[in-house]
Order: sequence, then C-alpha cells, then structure tokens
Amino acid sequence: ICDVTIIKDEALWPKVSAIPQANGSMISMPLEDMSPLLDLERLDSEMLVEISLVSKQARE
Repeated sequence: ICDVTIIKDEALWPKVSAIPQANGSMISMPLEDMSPLLDLERLDSEMLVEISLVSKQARE
C-alpha cells in the first residue's frame, strides 16, 4: 500500500489537452504539444520532426 498526499487544487503543468471545435467535436493534442501551448514557430524550432497536422489545426 502506498499513501500519496496531494494538494486538492494543485495545478499540474504541462498537460495534454483537448481543443473543442466549432462543430462540437474535440481534437486531442499530441504529446509533444502540451498545454500551455507554444506558438507554432517556437514549437517548430524545438522539434526534430515535422509538427503534427493536429497541432496546426488546433490553432486555426
């Protein structure tokens, strides 16, 4: 048994988020694009591979 003590209203960052779309659907962000979101230029400079299409669509 492991007893873990946490703060009830602690904000956890970074975290993966889902972005609501105009049609009511949700887009789940890829793991490399965690909240709070970096601007695309910064994300692109840090990535070793191409930015996910989902990351680009979420910012439209």
